[in-house]
Amino acid sequence: MQQQFDRPFAPMELLADLDQPSSGEKLDIAVGSFNYENTDLQSSFSALLSHEMEVGLAQSGQVNVISRNGLADLQGKGSLSAHQILEPDSRIPKSNFPGVKAILRGRFYPSADGVKVSAELALMEGGETKKTHLDIPAGKVMEKLGADSLVGKPSVNSAIEPEN
Repeated sequence: MQQQFDRPFAPMELLADLDQPSSGEKLDIAVGSFNYENTDLQSSFSALLSHEMEVGLAQSGQVNVISRNGLADLQGKGSLSAHQILEPDSRIPKSNFPGVKAILRGRFYPSADGVKVSAELALMEGGETKKTHLDIPAGKVMEKLGADSLVGKPSVNSAIEPEN
């Protein structure tokens, strides 16, 4: 399902669209990387998107958000590296990464009217990945990036591209 968000990045609607398990208990979720197009490259928008997802999830009170620092602490207790599970499209073998039940991660693409985000919820216990797409309007992207980061960048496309 594809959604258009009126609020900034609305992660709870995204999770609802991903059909998260409804066992009644809070899901322990880490927010992974959001990479530019079909690359491993990230931009300032990557960091903003991950941060907005973490904040929105935490404010919802419906999930437990595991920060990247928390993942680093947990990494020593599990058999996977945090980097391995945070990257979009990475296969997650059936394993137990203590304290993490799912990873929210994805890719983003410039579009004519904003940014298209392809997000995935990778479940740790079975290695299953659920995917969805959402649209973020250009005005919302530009608003969230702020004037300082837009100097010399006349469009959404140039504002979300990696710097290198």
